[in-house]
Formats: sequence, structure tokens, C-alpha cells
Amino acid sequence: MNETVALEKVTALARRLPPLDQIRLIEQLMPTIEREFMSLESPDESLAAWQQVYAELSEEDIATVEQIATDRSDFMRQVA
Repeated sequence: MNETVALEKVTALARRLPPLDQIRLIEQLMPTIEREFMSLESPDESLAAWQQVYAELSEEDIATVEQIATDRSDFMRQVA
């Protein structure tokens, strides 16, 4: 299945799908897209970037970020 298909043709076909099938199409394509993007950065580069996440933050800022990240008070909140 190495046949190349023009983006315009694929897009036109995808637009003819019912909305739920369009979502399913995206769900099926996302793992492939994610793998392609993940392969653009080496693991060492990725690790180095993650190690700098808090580099410019004060201890107070870090505590605030971590508090927000772990707050689950409205995790299951019902939206009106």
C-alpha cells in the first residue's frame, strides 16, 4: 500500500464522511502522526528540553504550578 495519493483527494474524500467517521479517521491517524513528530527530536534533546521546564521559575512559581497540576477538586464537576 505504497501508493501516493494527493492531499486534496484525501481531504475531499474525508469531507464526504459522516462527522463520526471523520473523528474515527483522525483517531486512527494520530498515532502515526505522533510517531512521526516524536522521531524528529532525539531522546537526548527531548530530555534536555524537559529538564529546563522549571529553569526560569522561582520556588514559589514551581509550588503554584505543582498545586494546580495536582488539584482534582473539579475533575468530575458537572457542567451546567
